[in-house]
This record gives sequence, C-alpha cells and structure tokens, in this order.
Amino acid sequence: MIRAALSASQLHRGGRDGRERVDSFKTRRTPLQFWTPKGRRSIQAPVSTPPALNWHDPLVLWTVAGTIAGVVGVGISIYLIFVTKGARRAAREAREAVRSATQQRSLIEELETVNHKADQLGALVQHEQWFAVQERSREILIMCSQVLSRWPDGLSEEKRDDLLMAVDFARSIATTSSANQIDAADRKRLVNTQIRLSTRISSALGEARKLEERTALE
Repeated sequence: MIRAALSASQLHRGGRDGRERVDSFKTRRTPLQFWTPKGRRSIQAPVSTPPALNWHDPLVLWTVAGTIAGVVGVGISIYLIFVTKGARRAAREAREAVRSATQQRSLIEELETVNHKADQLGALVQHEQWFAVQERSREILIMCSQVLSRWPDGLSEEKRDDLLMAVDFARSIATTSSANQIDAADRKRLVNTQIRLSTRISSALGEARKLEERTALE
C-alpha cells in the first residue's frame, strides 16, 4: 500500500513536471535590462513561442493555398507585362520598317522620274530644241533639290553630293541654252554637261535601288 502511494505520488509529480516543461516551452521568460535613475534594473518578460502549423486544419490548408496562388499570380502578371512590352516593341519596329520601305520606294520613284527627264534632256540638246532644253533643265533642278530636302537620309553623302552636282549642271544648261546665239562650242559643252548630269542622277538611283533590295532581304 505504501508502494502504491509512492507510485501515485511519483505519477502526480511526473505529470506536473511534464506540464511545467510544456508550459516552459510555450512561454519562456527572457530577462530585459534597462536603466533607471536608481541604477540598472532587470525584469523577466514572457516570450511566447508560436504554435506549430496543423496541416490537418482546413483553414491552414486554404491559407497556404491562397498564398501560393497569390505568388503564382504575381509571377504570371510580371510575365504578361514583359510579353506585352515585347509585342509592343515588335509592332513598333514593324511599323518603322514599313514606313522606311515606303519612303525608300518613294525616293526611287522620284529618282526614276528625274533620270527619265535627264535622258529626255539629252535628246532635246541633240535636236537643238533650246526652249524645251531650258524648261527641262529647270524641272530637273527643282526635282533634285526636292529629293535632297525630302529624303536627307535616304542616300549616302557621296550620292547626295552627286545630286548637288546635278543641280549645278542643270542650272548651267538652262543658262547656256537661254543665250540668243549658240555656236558649235556651246552645243558641245551642253552635250557634255548633260551626260555628266545624267551620270550623277543614275548613280544616286542605283544606290537607292541597292538599298531597297538589301532591306527586303533582311
């Protein structure tokens, strides 16, 4: 009977010790020190240990699932932002390419017209149609100047210089053909000037066509 009483007492003390160990695990007291006018003091502040997650609790599962879904949603949103920006950039580059191709085609058409007029000018000089030579020379002068102003970046610097020289040649032909008397020397000079004018324009036209072909291959 005494042995049974001792066993019951030990069980009671063991259970109390276990509860104390659990309580000490859940709530611990941490000493905090601070200064007062009377000196340094310390107190025991309780610090609670957070309970472990219960993965069998539906509320916990829903909370974790919602957090994961939120993170995934943020990732998808960031991805869509980058995709949208890339699509916009591609569309902008496509528009720029179309506009550049359109401008290049317009430049070629203008140079083809000027080149055709330069060939006509040569025939007019050969037939000594001096009034028509003056008119055609002025047209070429104006058109070359317009090409240089409308498409300043459409040609290389060398070909722009060629068009500037063509403007000077057209002006010289117009001035010479407007004279009252045109002798054999003047006629020969007009023929040579017209050939040089036509050569400069053809050179600029050739470069513009090559640039269009290169852009189409890219």
